Amino acid sequence: MDYYIYENGQLINTIVADEAFVTSYCKDNGYTYEAVEPTPEPEPEPTDTEVLNALLGV
Repeated sequence: MDYYIYENGQLINTIVADEAFVTSYCKDNGYTYEAVEPTPEPEPEPTDTEVLNALLGV
């Protein structure tokens, strides 16, 4: 998961790690952190052929 790392309330870094690591790292360095919700991948746009096949019932 992605995490934002803050120092004195200011974003200083973004890392990918497990929560156990982030908790320990931030505690040891005096930082705070926030989990970043993953952004869902957008659905790919259908190709012209896929649209035509759908319209033709193929």
